[in-house]
Amino acid sequence: MAVFENEPLPEGHPFWSMENVTVTPHLSSRTKNYLPRSFEIFKHNLHTYIKNNKDYMNVIDLERGY
Repeated sequence: MAVFENEPLPEGHPFWSMENVTVTPHLSSRTKNYLPRSFEIFKHNLHTYIKNNKDYMNVIDLERGY
């Protein structure tokens, strides 16, 4: 994931034609449900951490990069 100094990228930028790159707006994931959902995930993961469990939600897969 990257943020660019000038957005949107210019029309001829190489990223627009690359098959292994997905270009989205800077705020592409922001919805009215974003904060309530993120707080629920945080709350669940905090309780999981406190209880020393391994049942985390929304875990990043380092092999896949997301």
